[in-house]
Amino acid sequence: MGILTRYVFFDLVKVFMLTLSVMTLMMFLGIMGKEAIDTGLGLGGLLRLTPYILPNAMQFTLPGALLLATTGVYGRMAAS
Repeated sequence: MGILTRYVFFDLVKVFMLTLSVMTLMMFLGIMGKEAIDTGLGLGGLLRLTPYILPNAMQFTLPGALLLATTGVYGRMAAS
């Protein structure tokens, strides 16, 4: 693997992970807030509901994070 390929790959992974974690956290908090209001669950119920909400949040954030990371990294490369 060449130097440029390695650089682009690791930069894509770095930006993708950061973007994915921030977007998933925002979506996760939004979904948990909606569930708390709709069903009236307390903190304990919401914590038990966490493993079921996470895949739902990832379903929307994964494509967006990948698109944002790709356009950001290749946009910076094109600018330089």
